[in-house]
Amino acid sequence: MGERYGRGSRTGLQAVPCDGCPPRFADQLKETILSGIYAAAESSRNEERRQRQRLLIADMVHAANSWVDTLQIIAISSAGHRWKTSDMIEWVNTDSGRAMAQNMEIIKQNARKIRFETRDVDLLAALDVAQTAVSNSEIFEPIWNGSARDAETRTVIYRHLNHVKRVFLDLEEIGIKVLADPPTKGAP
Repeated sequence: MGERYGRGSRTGLQAVPCDGCPPRFADQLKETILSGIYAAAESSRNEERRQRQRLLIADMVHAANSWVDTLQIIAISSAGHRWKTSDMIEWVNTDSGRAMAQNMEIIKQNARKIRFETRDVDLLAALDVAQTAVSNSEIFEPIWNGSARDAETRTVIYRHLNHVKRVFLDLEEIGIKVLADPPTKGAP
């Protein structure tokens, strides 16, 4: 006598006598049902991971753009006067200064999280380029030491800031490709 499965056991399935069911059929049915449950759970975990990574990248891109916008304003203001130590100390305690520091922290934290979440070579390469671009702090030295009053020096800074925006846009585009929802069955 074979078995059929109903609700009630620890796995959610309980053997119930089934007249006329071959014994192997019941085992195959149980295996098929369990493999379907495992596949659905794996698919759900993958979707949650993709969603998490998309949010991390979106937050990084937003933070990088805000960081660049603030530095552009600082570069413009540095053309008119030299920053004194007291100006820098005062600026760090402004809302803009705190927001800029927070944006950099978001970039760093999210980059670490993404590294733990993915092994995709293209996404990791784009992340490396983006992190390198924002880590190049010596390019901003003329702002702080007063030599940014020279148009050529400011041009170098502006080019770098535009480069930072571009590499984060590239990171976003690669993230979209890598983390796009998988096509559904029957979709073109």
